[in-house]
Amino acid sequence: QTFSVPEDAMNGTAVGTVQATDPEEDNLTFAISKGNTGDVFTIVEGTGAITTAGTLDFEITQSYTLTISVSDGKLSATADITVNVTDVNDNAPTIAEQTFSVPEDAVNGTAVGTVLAADADMDNLMFSITSGNTGDVFAINTTTGAITTAGTLDFETAPTYTLTVSVSDGNLSATADITVKVTDVDETATERTAIATALETLKGKQDRHIQPTTDAEAKTMTLKTGTPTPENIQDAKDAIAALKVQTDELTKLQNDIDAISARITALEAAGNAPAGTLQPLKTSLEARKRTQTQITSAQAKLTALESEIDGLEEKIAIETLLSTLEGKQDGHLRTTNIADVQMKIATLKATINSANFVAARQAIEAVTALDGATLTALQGDIEAISAKITALENAGNAPAGTIQPLKDALAARKTAQTVLSNGAAGLTTELHKITVPAKTTALQTELNKSSRDYDAILMLIEEGADVNAKSNTGNTALILAAFLGRTATVNALLSVSGINVNIQNDFGNTALIWAAEQGHKDIVDALLDVSGINVNLRNNVSFSALDLANTLAADNANKTAIITALKAKDAKTNMQIVSGG
Repeated sequence: QTFSVPEDAMNGTAVGTVQATDPEEDNLTFAISKGNTGDVFTIVEGTGAITTAGTLDFEITQSYTLTISVSDGKLSATADITVNVTDVNDNAPTIAEQTFSVPEDAVNGTAVGTVLAADADMDNLMFSITSGNTGDVFAINTTTGAITTAGTLDFETAPTYTLTVSVSDGNLSATADITVKVTDVDETATERTAIATALETLKGKQDRHIQPTTDAEAKTMTLKTGTPTPENIQDAKDAIAALKVQTDELTKLQNDIDAISARITALEAAGNAPAGTLQPLKTSLEARKRTQTQITSAQAKLTALESEIDGLEEKIAIETLLSTLEGKQDGHLRTTNIADVQMKIATLKATINSANFVAARQAIEAVTALDGATLTALQGDIEAISAKITALENAGNAPAGTIQPLKDALAARKTAQTVLSNGAAGLTTELHKITVPAKTTALQTELNKSSRDYDAILMLIEEGADVNAKSNTGNTALILAAFLGRTATVNALLSVSGINVNIQNDFGNTALIWAAEQGHKDIVDALLDVSGINVNLRNNVSFSALDLANTLAADNANKTAIITALKAKDAKTNMQIVSGG
């Protein structure tokens, strides 16, 4: 007979009853004579009922063959009874801690290792990662337990992962820590090689521009001695040009240095370069920086030499312009007879006498005026040269000690221009700055006379006497002529360069005060037309010209006109002056 019983049956569980018969119908007795390994079964003697009496385990023993003996007391018989143990899922899967390794540069899908697990019940197992998978950088095959990469690994950030892996047979499960070690990979090798190559390429570029500047310096220095020819200047320029590096090329070299520096800095900041591998790159970069400084310094020196040559050329150009302008002005000084007057005034200054004074005055009479268009053109030349000198000075590249001579030469041109512009009037002013002492003494003698010869006075002034010379009482020729109403004499005196209309005599009277007091309207008008006349001077008794005009007799025909003319020049009465009005 065959029975079956589940492996998890508890003791006393009915397995089955052995069927036996006896012809005499005697009472039968049952017993298990063999096959009951571990005494896991028992049989009821009187009924033949088999029950469990021990622990069954399908995974160890799937079937028992029990030899059953049955006896009526005298005779007996045996039979093999098969008891099949049926499987029950009573064993959890087993999984052990394991360790795998994977390089940090592994691409997604790279095999890491297969988790080993077993199940005594031989059930199908399911795998999963339940914790430790930071960043989900690993995946596990749910049926095979194969772990693969699924994200970016970085030894420097996470050198080890401890994955908790769960395995389940659908009913029971087990877990274990699976260690995955991330191995370090020198991922900087390619970048370091690229940087080294870039440094070598940069060195080649720089080496082409390292040339001594001594020849260019020597040729530029030669230009500062003597009078350089255009050929000398061009030779120096060519020497400089042969060494010059374009600005954009210098910029490119510097950009290369900056880019390489940034790459080295980035590697250093990442901190993943093998020890000692960055210092050689840094050392090489510093050498490139020094070379760049050398090139830049040399270019700065060449630029300075260029600037010096530019300054020299501009200085020569200005000298040429000044020389040309001088030639033009000298020609006009001759054609206008001004040059002749200048020589005669120089002679007068050397030997002051009446003859030389008269000769200079007569030469002035022959001076002709230069036309306005020519004067304007000459002035334009002066202003252009002045601007060039200023620009050269501001540029700071003129040869040492050359600016002042240019300024001095320009000042001489300006003086010549003033002489040309002022013409005879200017020369007359210049002439009357020179007085002939003997003629001045004679004039003072004439002024001290009670009866004066005004024609003689005017002649003495024309011969070099000081027009502002005073008598013993402080009267000038102008003051006396104004008092006496000598209109023609006053006008002649006012035409003399350098005459002073504001001189006061010992009584404080001016020519204007006396002319107003005497009612000489034409003389008052002539004096008021003189630039710089002071209409409010007062004499020793505090009378102004307006005060004295007001004292004129009411029937004086000139009184009103004189008062009106004085007021028009903002003349004040003594009362107004005292009151501050």
